[in-house]
Parts: sequence; C-alpha cells; structure tokens
Amino acid sequence: MKTLYTIIFIFFSYLSIANVIFVNHAAAGANNGSNWSNAYTNLQLGIDNATNGDSVWVALGTYTPSQYGFVMKEGVKIFGGFNGSETVFSQRNITINTTLLMQAVSCNYLIRNDNNQLTSATVLDGFEITNGNNNPNNNYCIYNRIASPTFSKCVFNMCSSYYGSIYNYVSSSQFINCTFKNNTNINNGIINNNYNAESTLTNCNFLNNVGSCLIANSSSIGFNITNCEFNSNSGGTSVYVWDGQMLMMTQCRFFNNAGSWGGAVYNRSVQSVIRDCIFVNNSASSSGGAVTNEYYSPEFTNCIFVNNSTPYYGGAIRNAFSSPVIRNCTIVGNNAGLNINGYIDGGGCMSNHYSNTTLINSVIWGNSGTGFHNNGSSPSISFSCGQVPGGNNNVNSNPMLLNINNPAGGDGIYGTGDDGMRILSCSPAANTGNNTAVPSSTMYDLVGNPRITLGTVDMGAYESQSNCQLRRYVRRDAPGPFDGTSWATAYNDLQIAISVSEYGDSIWVAAGTYEPPYVPPIPVNESFVMKDGVKIFGGFNGSETQFSQRNFNVNNTILRGVSIFRVIDNSTNYLSTMSELDGFVISNGGGIYTWVDEDGITHINYQIGGNGAGIYNKNS
Repeated sequence: MKTLYTIIFIFFSYLSIANVIFVNHAAAGANNGSNWSNAYTNLQLGIDNATNGDSVWVALGTYTPSQYGFVMKEGVKIFGGFNGSETVFSQRNITINTTLLMQAVSCNYLIRNDNNQLTSATVLDGFEITNGNNNPNNNYCIYNRIASPTFSKCVFNMCSSYYGSIYNYVSSSQFINCTFKNNTNINNGIINNNYNAESTLTNCNFLNNVGSCLIANSSSIGFNITNCEFNSNSGGTSVYVWDGQMLMMTQCRFFNNAGSWGGAVYNRSVQSVIRDCIFVNNSASSSGGAVTNEYYSPEFTNCIFVNNSTPYYGGAIRNAFSSPVIRNCTIVGNNAGLNINGYIDGGGCMSNHYSNTTLINSVIWGNSGTGFHNNGSSPSISFSCGQVPGGNNNVNSNPMLLNINNPAGGDGIYGTGDDGMRILSCSPAANTGNNTAVPSSTMYDLVGNPRITLGTVDMGAYESQSNCQLRRYVRRDAPGPFDGTSWATAYNDLQIAISVSEYGDSIWVAAGTYEPPYVPPIPVNESFVMKDGVKIFGGFNGSETQFSQRNFNVNNTILRGVSIFRVIDNSTNYLSTMSELDGFVISNGGGIYTWVDEDGITHINYQIGGNGAGIYNKNS
C-alpha cells in the first residue's frame, strides 16, 4: 500500500510540473519548453503548445511578435517576471526581472486576440508592454475582438496606437493591479471600448498619459472601476464616456489631471454611479473643472471635490441637460469664471445648464463667486451646509472643517482619518442631514467609518465619530465615571483624553503626576503623543470654571517619563502651530521630540527637569 501511495504522489507531481511550459529567449537547450534549460525561445511557440489550464513561465528579457502580434489562448495563463532558475512560483520577482513585450515599428499588433473567444481564465500577468510610443499611426497595440482576457500586474508604458493602446470590441476584459504610464493616445485613448465592450478595472494606476485614459463609445457597455488612481494625465479627459451604457466608479482618486470638458471625467452614460471618489486639483480648459455630466441621471455619493478649476463654468462640476443626484459630498475651494473676457461668476462649486440637479446632505464651502451658476435651471438643494441658499433645511454658515488649508491632513493622503475636509464634532453639519437620502447600500463614509454614527447622518463625505465637546478634563485622582465632561467625571489618563479629542478641542489637566501608558513590568519606548489642533493645558487644581483661575506656578502638573525614551514623541503625527502644550513640567525621560508639518508646535509655560533630556525640533 505504501508503494501505491508513492506511485500516486509521483504521478500527480509529474502532472503538476507538466502543466508549466517554460520560455526563455536566451535558452540554448532542446527548445521544447520542458524546463528552463530546454525552454522555448519563442513566446508564441510556448503559448501555442499550451492547453487549457496550463501556465507559461517567461524569463526576463524582450520578446517581439510577428507582424500580426502575439495571440493568447483560452485558459492559458502567461506569467512574466522570472529570472530563469525558479522552481516554485513564489520565487518570481516581477520588479527585478522585467519581462518586456515590445511592438516593432513594422508590427500592426503587439497582441491580437481576434475572435478567439477568450474568457477571464486567460491571463497575462507580470509583463511590461510597450512600443516606445513609436507607432502612433499603427493600427493597434492590443486588440480584443470577441475576446475577454485578464491583464494582471502589467505595466503599459509608452504604448501608443491610433485606435488606442487597448481596443475592445464585444469584449469584457479585466485589468487588475496594472499601471498605465507615459502613453500617448490623442485620438482614441489608452483603453478604447467599442461595440458591446465593457472593462473592469481594479487597483490600477494611470500616470502621466497624454490623451484620455478610458474611452467608452456610444455602442459600448462602459466601465466598472474600483480603487484606481488617475494622476497628472493631460490632453484629454481621463475618463470619457459617450452615450455608453454604464460608468461605475468606487474609491477612485483623480489628482492634477487636465482635460477640456471635465478635467477628470466626461460623463454621458445611461447608468452612472460614482461613490467614495476623490477629485483634487483637476482643471478643464472649457468647463467642468473635475466633472462634466451631460444628459441622463448620474449619482454621486461620499465624494470630495477640492481645488478644481476652469476658466468658464463649473469649477467642480458642470451639468448640462442632465439630472444628477449629489448626496453626502464635500465640495470646497473650487474656482470658475476668470476667462479671457474678464470675470464671470461661473459657479465655483457647480454650473447647471438646463439641468434638474439634486444636491442633498452636502458641504459646500470656499468656492469662487456664489458657488452656483444656473442657466435655465433651479437645482434642488436641501439638508446642506455652507455656501448654500437658505430654506429646505440648509445651514447657511461655516461648516467648521478640520483644516481647510491642509485638505489632505498631516499624512498628505486623501481619504484617511486626518483629512482637513472632515467636519468637527461641533460643526453645524454634524447630525443634521436627512437619513432617508442615504442609500441602503451606503454603510460607510469616505474613510470607512460608519455612515450614520449618532442617529442622524452628517452632511458631507465624512461622518463625525464623537459628540460635540470642545473641552475635556483630566484629573489623576478622578473617581469615575471617566467621560471627561467635567472635573467630577474627568479622565484619569491623559493619553486617552488626547486620543478622543479632535482639532479645535482643549484639555484641562489638574495638578499631579502623569505617565504615558505602558505594559508592566518593563516599559519600552512609551511616550505621550499629542494630536494636531488640540491644546493641552496643565496647572489646574481641579475645581476651576474659568481659564483665568488657573495657576500653574502653584498647581504643578508633571509629565514624567517611564523609560529613557522620550516623554513626548511627536515624530509621526504631523503637528501644526494649532497644537499647544502649556503649563507642564517635563521630567525623567528623553524630553520632547517634535517633527512638525508647518511652522512649529507651540510650547508655552513649561519646564524641563528631573533628568529630562530637553527638546528636539525637526522642521520646526
């Protein structure tokens, strides 16, 4: 029986090895694809000799097809990124082992899938695809007609073609973890979807391309795009849908793109849903700094539009003959209307041209002019805050944003918890929206927090996670409960009070000695960590009702280190001058380490003593 099991194991091991075909342009063996030594030197030969379910492993180097291009094969997975010695797939390194598919000037195609009826089980993974932008007048770089392959972890670099880098016709192609950069396709874009074609893109990046990145023509189905980024593309609107059936975008980011009608998106699709997307610093030479919507009824939910611009109409959004629904969006600091004929109020937030626009649960602030330009339109604006008309449950006042001058927050990344476009917990936009306007499918806000936290939805793309409380109290001997709302119920842990505070809050700390939290018995690298925009005051006796009653000379409030590490460590929290530490003694540790984001943290009325190592300020 043991012998039988051994035979079965060897048999299945042989089948596993037999399902891999090897290709290496530099191989000098039998050229039969059986292993690296005897690898095929011609990639197409390796593909042709594979069958459904096989994998083709391709070693680093440059591979050029015949005049009519490489042809993929149903169910065959083609992987680049090997060095030619690997025995297991996990040894592959696509970053080091560049495997290049190069289209020669004489080739009409680089990859040609013409009616070979490929499905998503057919995969090209781990290649760089290029023609050096030397073939702008050639027909195609990648051609999919009645073929729907998957492209994964591929880099499309300097790949130009008259009909687009990738031309899809009756195709449902997929692109996963791909990068598209430095491509020039003025006429037909990078991915060009034509008759009955749709593309699904997930975790892809488009960088420094000239011409539209995605084009869906009138007979196409359109695009489904998730977690993709479009950055510094020009010469054409990044996503251009012309009478396509569908545009679905979720968690996408558009930065610094330039186009004509819509710096980031031109949207003329029958069905359009755009959720959790970010539009920042885009510009349009005609109108619609970030987005132009024409006809139909697109939906925008949990999106932000920041610092987009156009010399004409619609700094953030231009609507023409359409009926968009814009809910829980934040539209701040956009500009429109300074053209060659002088200033016009083009609607820094939005321009509506014969459109029935619905704007609800949104924050509008700091946009040029009155914010809105309406021609033949009377938009329905309700449950919104800031630069909005009165009535309809609108709040025409400052929405109290976290930091309008630093919209990405200290980490410089939009869509994270420190974004400056967040509303403060005491904002008039907090808990004043309309719950019935929130789709049942919208469970979270832009940064992933629960969309409705305190019973009523907030206005804007961000949901505040705490009740309005501008001052918190800390007292070492407080008996509890510890909610920080008064001296009687003060926190007894300073770091907890800091952690639950937000920009604009202050913390009053009673006399006593406070140590950063640590896990006994041996503290290692424990420190207090401050928070941007939070002012922390020591020197109280624990009974004051007015700040003027504080006496820090009498009421010693000591921050004591528990190791030789820093007592206060501000090395990674990007503090601005709105952060303050006032009225403390810093003792028994490595002092204060600060790496600030702006001009420096404010330290007032404190002293270093008892083995404190002083202060180190970087970028301060």
